[in-house]
Amino acid sequence: MGIARVGILALIAGAGLLSACSNGNDHAVAPSSSAVSTTTSTTATLLPPRPDGLPALFPSDFPLPPGLKVQESTGTGVTAVVSGTVQGSSEDFERFYDERLPKLGWKLHTDTSSGCAHIYSRHQLTVTIVCGANPASASSSTFQLTISSTE
Repeated sequence: MGIARVGILALIAGAGLLSACSNGNDHAVAPSSSAVSTTTSTTATLLPPRPDGLPALFPSDFPLPPGLKVQESTGTGVTAVVSGTVQGSSEDFERFYDERLPKLGWKLHTDTSSGCAHIYSRHQLTVTIVCGANPASASSSTFQLTISSTE
């Protein structure tokens, strides 16, 4: 009988402790969307790079112009950046993407694009394309492709 009394007293004490620590809400709180997002982005960082060396966040159908030389490539799972040089003028580079990306379902954001700085989106991805003259070579241009996911 003594053990039963101790058990009951422990339950009462535990209930009192939970009551004291409670904020008065009697319902469970669902995890925030940021907690889910953090889990998703952590998982995404484990993806291997694509066979062409681009970070895995770049879709497999993302076109690359001929003569592209990647000098730097980084990816965090929710954002990836590729930069380097490409043969031809910055206008050629810009035209390459302006002709191909819309055919692949990418939408140009004309309100935030100008010169050789364009922003496209498709599904949960946004890509920013920036290019310019290469001071080291008149026959090539510099570029940076930044892709990010809203997932």
